[in-house]
Amino acid sequence: MGKKISFRQQFSNNLIAIISLLVAVAALTYNTWRSSTTELNRNYRSASFELIIQLAELQSITNDLHFNAPADNNAEWQRYFDKALIQGWGHIALIEDLSPLLSADFSQEAQKLKATWQQSHRQLSSSPAAEQDITERIQAMRTMTRQFIATLD
Repeated sequence: MGKKISFRQQFSNNLIAIISLLVAVAALTYNTWRSSTTELNRNYRSASFELIIQLAELQSITNDLHFNAPADNNAEWQRYFDKALIQGWGHIALIEDLSPLLSADFSQEAQKLKATWQQSHRQLSSSPAAEQDITERIQAMRTMTRQFIATLD
């Protein structure tokens, strides 16, 4: 019969293999975690950039309706105004949809923006306060988004 090898001897003989296995498992675990984190951050960035684009479009509509309003409200302007408001509502809806993808704070900020838009959008052509209120909400959300992007790895 063969000579019986002790556990200590077997461990010593296979120490390099055991260490290699532990290193491989640790590397695989880290790589999986890193890949997952990278993908999550990529998704956050993508949603953030789209949110910034939608906020810019809403700001453009707000500025256009406020600063380009004619002195007399003719039928052509009213059609343009109504169409722009509908587009604004589309941007608000997309902002609302994107916000929960980032955090609850973004959802709350989107709700504030929606409430401000709902309250002020009809007065954009006649009220500087309406334009200012909407612009402040948009700016707050843009600042929040830029700060969020800066925190990502």
